[in-house]
Amino acid sequence: MIRYYYAGKEIDKLYFSNISRPEITVTATDPSMNKSIETVRLVVDSPPRFYGVHDQYVFKGSSVSDLDPVFACDEVDGGISSRITSNLSSLNLNNIGDYKIKYTVTDSYGLEARAESTVHVVTSRKRVEEHKDDCILSNGDLSYAAEEGFFSSSPFAKPDRNRVIEDCGVSLVNLFVDKEDSTSSGSAFIYKVDPPYIYMVSVYHVTSELERQPVTIIFYDGTRKRVAIRSIRMSAGNEAALFRIPIKIVPYHVLVRLREVAWESDIYDRVKDGTPLIEYCKNWRGGDLSKLVKDVEVISFTLSPIQRQYVDDDSYYATTRKSVSGMSGTAVFDYRGVLAGICSKTMYPLESEEAEFRDGCDFVLMVDKLDELLARKDEL
Repeated sequence: MIRYYYAGKEIDKLYFSNISRPEITVTATDPSMNKSIETVRLVVDSPPRFYGVHDQYVFKGSSVSDLDPVFACDEVDGGISSRITSNLSSLNLNNIGDYKIKYTVTDSYGLEARAESTVHVVTSRKRVEEHKDDCILSNGDLSYAAEEGFFSSSPFAKPDRNRVIEDCGVSLVNLFVDKEDSTSSGSAFIYKVDPPYIYMVSVYHVTSELERQPVTIIFYDGTRKRVAIRSIRMSAGNEAALFRIPIKIVPYHVLVRLREVAWESDIYDRVKDGTPLIEYCKNWRGGDLSKLVKDVEVISFTLSPIQRQYVDDDSYYATTRKSVSGMSGTAVFDYRGVLAGICSKTMYPLESEEAEFRDGCDFVLMVDKLDELLARKDEL
């Protein structure tokens, strides 16, 4: 006879309703009352789940990168999209037709999930547009994906300026108000995707102005949505500002490509005087330009007495002066794609300024306190 004990109590059968790592004790007794006791640690797991698997329509001559990404999460392993295998290599996007795509993913304990969709290669752009947002995920599914890191970004293993410009633009947005001179009103970046909202960071002199009027938010691919903005500011001496937009207004084909900026807590141990950085806007001037990249270098983390009259010495540092109107609020990246600051203010040359600042400088907001701002999101 075999008996099972869990948490010190005998149980009739083994049944586990939650993902867990239970430890059970198994006692076996033969007719002669010889007893054997063993402790066994179990892994209670469930198969991984796919998200975003849906039939897609793409224009003939497109590339695989034009397909909406498929992702997978597991209750034990978290995000496991990198483990997905498929037969996408058999897809010929230069020939019209319907192609069956099969996906497989296996978690660390060997549990497997399979899914299938159809890719329709067509010559009608209208048909592609009609089906662009066929897939809709619930806030629950999006929340789970966000918790497992689907929207997060990882720093590059090695410095690569060109890759920063190529890959980090999906984290950037332009904030635009139509005016006669088509001047961009400001910029922002995606800090946290937390359904039902996307939380973005800019600077307060931009967001406070935009709170007075309807704003067009422009995503990396030029997609435009009208939004109403309400923001909170870090402090009187630090103009980092947090605002949010409803995730439901973002088209699916845009949403699944958005990424939070990459962040490392030791960034200011690595960014020193002379470090090259990138001030980067996507769809600057309301989409008139696809991107605006300004290469700057750190001048100093110690501000001059004159500069301290304008900003908080503990929150800002100075770089060479390269930013232009409309870049306020955008991300400043290092060459590994890590968020190194927020483009804030420009200090123009002053004869009485110290020599190292006499050519003027950009004030860059430090980002090591942004989690404190995000913790106040319920104020929005």
